[in-house]
Amino acid sequence: MKKNNMELDQLVSMLPFLARLTGGFTSVTDFLGRRICMVDANGQEVGEPAGQVCELAREAAQAGRPLAGLSQIVDKAGTWAFPIGNYILTCSNDDRIKKEHKLRDSLERALPMIARVAGGEAVLFNEKGERLIVYNAEGTERIQYKGKTSQQARQAIEAFEPEVGKSFSISGAMAVRIPITENFGLGFNNE
Repeated sequence: MKKNNMELDQLVSMLPFLARLTGGFTSVTDFLGRRICMVDANGQEVGEPAGQVCELAREAAQAGRPLAGLSQIVDKAGTWAFPIGNYILTCSNDDRIKKEHKLRDSLERALPMIARVAGGEAVLFNEKGERLIVYNAEGTERIQYKGKTSQQARQAIEAFEPEVGKSFSISGAMAVRIPITENFGLGFNNE
């Protein structure tokens, strides 16, 4: 029993470091997936979830190997579970993904102003180079270009480097495509 307590103490002491590293919640559970201790992305202990069941941890215990899944809290966030000795260590990137969503929302609200300043279009694109939202210099959304894919935008995300070249939609205009995260980027041209 003493060994188990020492093992548990070691795992609990790792939680704040893992939480900061992954940008989300981390916890230690028993083999039934019941949370023993949980900390947030700032490394602060969260009291309420103690005893709550983490399904992925329970599944990892049954499988006897690490598992990955999607967060139950934040859309597109990941969660991981690692069996270690008599316990399961879980972590997520919920907080990091929440911040990414907030950044994307704020850039989306700023697109009409960016388009005006650039004197052309401003666009948000996803990791495939697909245009998610486009505004022209007058601040009007250009729905006809929504969903269109730009090879240059996709390459900017893949290389995680800005890409300067010809505009996808305006003949003779120059465009800049800037990756913001691995999931989306910002582009604008000088129409």
